[in-house]
Amino acid sequence: MSGHSKWAKLKHSKPLVDAKKSKNFSKHSNLIAIAAKQGGNPDPKLNPYLKEAIENSRQVNLPQDNIERAIKRGLGLIPGIIFEELTIEAYGPEGVALIIKAATDNKNRTIPEIRKILSQSHGSIADSGSVLWLFQEIGRFEIDKSVWDKNSGIELEVIDAGATDVFPDENSMTVLTGKESFENLKKLFRSKSVNFEAELGYQAATEIEVKNKDAAEKIIQLVENLEERDDVGSVYTNAKIE
Repeated sequence: MSGHSKWAKLKHSKPLVDAKKSKNFSKHSNLIAIAAKQGGNPDPKLNPYLKEAIENSRQVNLPQDNIERAIKRGLGLIPGIIFEELTIEAYGPEGVALIIKAATDNKNRTIPEIRKILSQSHGSIADSGSVLWLFQEIGRFEIDKSVWDKNSGIELEVIDAGATDVFPDENSMTVLTGKESFENLKKLFRSKSVNFEAELGYQAATEIEVKNKDAAEKIIQLVENLEERDDVGSVYTNAKIE
């Protein structure tokens, strides 16, 4: 369950689908704002982080107005708005460790609301540095399986470029790598005109096996509740749930 594991897909009524679409818009808007801030330039031709974030947002058909506003928000061009990235360390049920990545223009709202979600599951925010050391930073790529299959020999190439693991995940291929090879793999995929979604995330150095069914369900519910928030981008845990 390290990283944001994908749960079984459920059939949704239209109102739930619309709500999910809205949340996808919010999450991608935040990713664009982060990329604009990280690269320091509103021009995607001069800011590769922004270019990548905008390309990813096309997959959910994020409107151009939303993209432009997100860029301004990330660069601090909207009066009264200070956009920040947050890395929140926490503990959940059974003492499992959590890393919560969020992006917000109001941390005084976001942090208390995340604390409330944690407390409802008998969890709590941890002291800075007390959880991060339990994880290692990794790069993760998601590539459409049909695109992957069209590129003969690509698996050997990504391994040569520093990939540590390659495996199928629903309709996509997932490629994992250490932080030091993250940019090398980006260059490889771009040179082959392979579209991808990418992120730097966390993987537990050692997982804690959770055998109790009730405890496992509480941990899964906690992660889902956190990920439901528009301002939460990713949740990572060292829980091992079969």
